[in-house]
Amino acid sequence: MESVVKKSKFTAKRLSAIVLLITIIIISWVIFEVIVRGFSVVQQQYGIDPAMFLKIIIGAEIFFDLGVVLIILGSGALKLRFRHIFNLDFQNITFDNKLVYTGFTINRIAAFIPPVYLVFAGWGKLPILVFILLLIEIVFTLFITIVPFEGIKIFKAIK
Repeated sequence: MESVVKKSKFTAKRLSAIVLLITIIIISWVIFEVIVRGFSVVQQQYGIDPAMFLKIIIGAEIFFDLGVVLIILGSGALKLRFRHIFNLDFQNITFDNKLVYTGFTINRIAAFIPPVYLVFAGWGKLPILVFILLLIEIVFTLFITIVPFEGIKIFKAIK
């Protein structure tokens, strides 16, 4: 029972790190292309409007952070005191309420939108490596979204 939960947490952390790395690579690529080639060339060659992409990134970041805040508020983590943290006493934290689920949903949608925009805007124009990285990021984002819910089902079935 504990190994399933630990394994899903480990896998989610690893996948989260991979998604972050892919996101950094893709954003760095877009910034590099804009600096070297300019806005109009990037839009013509790849079909991606850098100003629109920047707006999407800023909006996604706001909603991503809003989701995290809702998760923290709904879980009861703000009620923890230092003695709870030092004693590793996290019994009062619960992730099974509507506020946490809402925050998680908002967070995952915000993580999903930027790579989807790049795939659709640059369809057929993006370099194949960037396109593959974007698809990998989309798959990992979906996987990170699904794993916690499946983990809860497995945990409840074992109980």
